[in-house]
Amino acid sequence: MKLNLTLILVILLGCNNVELSSIEDKVPTMAVDCDNCSVKSNLSEMFDPLSFVVLETKKECLIESIDKISIHKNKIYILDTKGAKSLLVFATDGRYLYKIGKVGNGPGEYVKPYDFNVDLKNNEVKILTHKKLLIYDLGGQYRRTLWYGFSARQFASMENRNECFYGAGKNDKIIIANSKGRVKNSLFPYSLRNRIVTPYGLQKSDSLCLYNIPNCDTIFSVSGNSIVPYLYIDFGHAAFTWKDYCSLGQNQKQQTHAYVVESGKYAFKCLYTECPEYKFLSFVLKKKMIGCFQSERSGFQIYYDVSSCCDDIWFSNVFALPSYIGEDGYVVCIQNFPEEIIKGRQILQNKKQNTGLSQNENEGLKILNDIVSKIDELSNPVLFIAKPKI
Repeated sequence: MKLNLTLILVILLGCNNVELSSIEDKVPTMAVDCDNCSVKSNLSEMFDPLSFVVLETKKECLIESIDKISIHKNKIYILDTKGAKSLLVFATDGRYLYKIGKVGNGPGEYVKPYDFNVDLKNNEVKILTHKKLLIYDLGGQYRRTLWYGFSARQFASMENRNECFYGAGKNDKIIIANSKGRVKNSLFPYSLRNRIVTPYGLQKSDSLCLYNIPNCDTIFSVSGNSIVPYLYIDFGHAAFTWKDYCSLGQNQKQQTHAYVVESGKYAFKCLYTECPEYKFLSFVLKKKMIGCFQSERSGFQIYYDVSSCCDDIWFSNVFALPSYIGEDGYVVCIQNFPEEIIKGRQILQNKKQNTGLSQNENEGLKILNDIVSKIDELSNPVLFIAKPKI
């Protein structure tokens, strides 16, 4: 929240003679209307469906959970750190193609992959594992290993072949290192007070590396050897301010995030990402997860309740939080539980027999019939690809 922007700027700037207020004044703002942020009640009001992708289910590509997904050059890259413990590659029609790397201790092997990035500029796929990056070509052939003297859980490739890492444990900070593993800068030094824990640490957006910190309404950009404020999220009267913080008791101050969540009075951001067409922000307000798309051209915003928006597109209770946003503006949502699709199809079939279906529901039933013909309750997840109506 904005109070923390000043605190974090003090950490970043140290003893440099920089006027903090002048930096804050130059940070662009994304204003959130917390009084009117659940106006869309149906998914069809939010999205134009483009396609549904049924991921092929085979013994060698069983997915327990999708930790990260991205799409490049007609290939879908899926990281599953729990079940497959691998980076799986599928065609855009859902056919399984191959794994990149495998579990082991030999060259090009890993015990557990933490993160990955596809570098089209250099025709490489990079997988982050313990204290090293494994480099493969786009076909999955192992090339080389880059060793680092620290552990990390996320990374993003920067200009000049530098890498930006988000650490864990005593390395819980931003680390910028070159292609030879040499640390060029370390930001947000670890301490119990400044420990940063978030599932949305680093996000690559076009040429930018964006950094997200919980309990702080500022998005940061990492470039060169520094990190600077990039965008301020203004929650208006729902913002948790410095005055609010000062009014807390000592125990509440030590558990600030828990207090903000349980109070239900304040908004706090979760995920931020962007593409040339729009910004996307998810945040919690009154214990509800809200999604917001804002047009880059007009500034127009649309809001929806992520968890309770009526699914009138594929009728399967999809959790409509984008897991991936492509540079051309499409979003990918994941249905991790195929049995929900089967239930949705059955609900529509029963309604058709009893009261009949609307035109929209008839179209939905045709789609579900096609999907259900390819899955069962133990199948891999199904992807929903769409464009937001922004």
